[in-house]
Amino acid sequence: MKSDATSHDMTMNGAAEAQGRHAGIPEPSRYGNNHQLALYLAALVIFVALSYAVYVTPLNLNDFLMHLFLFETRSLYRTFERAFIDHPHGPEWRPLQLLSAQIIYQYLAQGYEHLVFKGMLVVSLCVTGGLFVRLLKVESWPDVLAGVIAIFVLVGHQSFTGAVEAVYPYGVEIILVACELAVLNILLRKSSIASELVALALSVFAIFLNEKGGLVGVTYIVGSVLRLPGGTLRSAAFLFAIYVLVVLYRISWFKTVFDITERSVAHDPAGALFNTVAPILNILISDPRYVVFRAIPQAFMARPWAIIYLASSLLLSALIVAWAWSNLRQAKGTYSDELKVAAILPFLLLGSAMFGPFSQKDYIAIMALTGYAVVSFYALKWLFSHTLQAPRLATYALLLSLGVGLAFCWSVRAAGLVFHLRNASFSYQEEWVFELDRLGKAREFPASVTQPIIARLQPEALWRPLNDPNLIFPLPIVRLMQGRGCPEVCN
Repeated sequence: MKSDATSHDMTMNGAAEAQGRHAGIPEPSRYGNNHQLALYLAALVIFVALSYAVYVTPLNLNDFLMHLFLFETRSLYRTFERAFIDHPHGPEWRPLQLLSAQIIYQYLAQGYEHLVFKGMLVVSLCVTGGLFVRLLKVESWPDVLAGVIAIFVLVGHQSFTGAVEAVYPYGVEIILVACELAVLNILLRKSSIASELVALALSVFAIFLNEKGGLVGVTYIVGSVLRLPGGTLRSAAFLFAIYVLVVLYRISWFKTVFDITERSVAHDPAGALFNTVAPILNILISDPRYVVFRAIPQAFMARPWAIIYLASSLLLSALIVAWAWSNLRQAKGTYSDELKVAAILPFLLLGSAMFGPFSQKDYIAIMALTGYAVVSFYALKWLFSHTLQAPRLATYALLLSLGVGLAFCWSVRAAGLVFHLRNASFSYQEEWVFELDRLGKAREFPASVTQPIIARLQPEALWRPLNDPNLIFPLPIVRLMQGRGCPEVCN
């Protein structure tokens, strides 16, 4: 009897499964977590290759060496005092930046600066890669492809360059990006007391490390207001109060509001407005860069790198808008977590615009890049799902061409980062030979301080002589890869 009952249940279950398949209910994937594993493996290959290029690049002379001289002539307490208490214009806007660098130099590096500072950069880069992939939930092989392209968007955008060059005085930008991605991961998972405390700690740490880090807290506050599962209004309100106190404390040291913008290079309202909008456009269309439009005029001159930069950014930004509009129309009052994450992106863009008057470098908008790359994954998944379901051959061919074009352009841009790092390695070595006194400001410090450090670091920077990659690579490759830095028209 028991056997007959079991057989009957199995028959009924089989019939139910068959009925479910005919009704359109998706079956569990035969591959299990293989899709997610494949994405992690692809990310591992990408970030290991990038980590190697980062590690073998010599330490940046311009900012790095000067700060080592400074650390040798100033006590740790004095650095803390200048950062938080006593400064000619009040405390520093980024009090943890030099303080943490001096702690690392005096207590961790101890003569192994390249190993420690570059090692920290590599670890931060790998953590960033892991946190980013953890945000990308893939369920099919087209999803895996969308995830790989999203990784290329993250590392291929020109604003990511500053995160791996470690210019001031170590990899601050990549740490801020890692904090941003960690908070996004927290927001997209079930809330707990521990996760709230971690999000608060990361947000406060980020704003004290660098003023751009304030956007980490903005992400958590906006995500909590939008009711993402990992955020709470209680923690958002508490964090908002902390941020208000931090900003008021900083501003209270300035006599007038104009003192805050003393670093701005704009001398008229039109220039200030341009610098404010520039970081937003830099993310969305990859131009302007370094104060002026560069890619657009170069594209009209048929420069391959400029065409790739503009085409990839314009197409991807348009795709994101189309995806968001389509999902909003279908939402009917119930918004997915993906749409809520997309709603954070405008706040990141506007937050980046606040720092436009202070710097014209590409990496000023890097915090908005994290949201842009994550949302690009959602849009690419949507594109590939529509490609597979295209009813007509012409529509299928058009959507497939768009996907292939985006994959090609962004992979070229990601490869361009490695090319740029190779170029930077060659340039840094020349600086260590010919520009050491000027860029490192060695003449401004006693020789008893500068000479031992130079004698230790210069051989490390020059042990592996490098050639100019613009001369050793074929010209077509150079023309594709040269969009980083200040390309072709930077005078």
